Amino acid sequence: MEAQIKNDERKDWKKLIDDPELEKIHGIGGLSFYDAKGLRFHLPAYLCLTIHKPYADVAESLMFTLTHLEAYNQERFAILTVEQRKAVKVFLTYARYNTGFAFEYNFAAIEAAIRDYWGGVSV
Repeated sequence: MEAQIKNDERKDWKKLIDDPELEKIHGIGGLSFYDAKGLRFHLPAYLCLTIHKPYADVAESLMFTLTHLEAYNQERFAILTVEQRKAVKVFLTYARYNTGFAFEYNFAAIEAAIRDYWGGVSV
């Protein structure tokens, strides 16, 4: 296990986009195991993966994490820069209006998250 951790990518999130292991996280709690720094590092890769594969297992976990903004998630998102928060807002807007029915069950949660949390940044 330690050898596997030592080999984890820690510098360039772009190298993670095509990593098949990235897709394997599933369920609504999958991304909850990242601390704030880990989530910030992996978030762009998960956003890109979900745009390209909205039906990948990880998409549900990502959408849950970005739209269920209890104190735990807000604490983890507090380290995001304004630019990173804008990217999340753009992603959620895209997911709401351009992915067909992939996130249809989540439209109300997406809209609420944009309005109540992510909407505080201008794009």
